[in-house]
Amino acid sequence: GHTEAVSAIAWNSTTEQLLTGSWDCTAKVWSNGKCVRTLKGHEKAVWAVMSVGDQVFTASSDHTIKVWDGEICVSTLTGHTDCVRSLTLIPGMGFLSASNDCTAKLWSLKGDTLLSCHGHNGYVYATALLPSGQFLTCGEDKSVRVWQGSDCVSNIPHPGVVWDVCALPNGD
Repeated sequence: GHTEAVSAIAWNSTTEQLLTGSWDCTAKVWSNGKCVRTLKGHEKAVWAVMSVGDQVFTASSDHTIKVWDGEICVSTLTGHTDCVRSLTLIPGMGFLSASNDCTAKLWSLKGDTLLSCHGHNGYVYATALLPSGQFLTCGEDKSVRVWQGSDCVSNIPHPGVVWDVCALPNGD
């Protein structure tokens, strides 16, 4: 297993495998309780893992997102300037990332930055997709924000830091 704390977990429904990320700078792919792949290449902790088909995406404190085919890193995305905390698949479009650089970014699956969302004035911890196609971000600035493209259409204040956000199928 990992040699330090596990900081990320995701399920790959295509391969029926579990993905984990860790402070030990690696991600692992698990099948039936056994590690079948170790993804080494990040210089700092892995904070998010995501799968798209057979490919694995990892996000790290080293400010990068890596794309893996098997145990080979096929691409390193460098659009953030601080720790990358979250990855969310946007079917038919790409994926979202959230970062300590106070931004969320929409990427194509090929690694092109499609848009950057500026508005938070603290770390952005997580992202989620709404059924409407809008998406959510949350973070250190005690807010949840609703985005339509790169426009913040709603800012929902909270009394404390918001660590995570999700959307239900009905849009709540």
